Amino acid sequence: MARNGNGNGQIKGELKPVMKRSNGSVLFNNGMVRTPVARLSFVNLQTPREQTNDDGSTRNVYSCVLLFNKGEDLSMLRLCVERFIKELGSKGQRLTRKTPLRLQDEKVGLYQGFVKGAYFMNTTTKFKMRPIDRDKNEIGLDSFYSGCYARATLRPYNYSQRGNSGIGLGLSALQFIRDGESLGGGGIDPQDAFDRDESEDIGDDDLT
Repeated sequence: MARNGNGNGQIKGELKPVMKRSNGSVLFNNGMVRTPVARLSFVNLQTPREQTNDDGSTRNVYSCVLLFNKGEDLSMLRLCVERFIKELGSKGQRLTRKTPLRLQDEKVGLYQGFVKGAYFMNTTTKFKMRPIDRDKNEIGLDSFYSGCYARATLRPYNYSQRGNSGIGLGLSALQFIRDGESLGGGGIDPQDAFDRDESEDIGDDDLT
């Protein structure tokens, strides 16, 4: 079931786990993946920011950065990407240079919460989230801030923008897990904080 473009929307139908890990990460029957608990940074979930497409048109996106613990098992995320690449066939093989996970090392000392040897990823959606808490009660987006902990459900897609092409994981659902110490810098635009191929829902170097 190949999906392309920036398809970060909700998928209808029942989600059925096909593979799980002890850290709570899950690969679903439709190719989506649930992450282990991650710390959020550069949270931009209440007010969308404008993003310019190749053709000059614009779209509004919500976004956040997921910071994973050092040594976290991210095999479900990697498997999700690998399966999607196979679904794309020969086209997928040309997109393997850039996949979502990126080492935090180069950001250590620049932004709070980044740890040497750990991974992070950026994720966006054009849809406003309807998040839940640990008891699966719907909560407000103001519960999420840079420094809190959450799980995300993501869907793979392929992109090609401004000469960059690769595989991304778009944000489809979000679950608040617990509070954490607030991280400075979370209120700024990640477009300013990161290089182009790191700040959008496209392009992170393949570090698998």
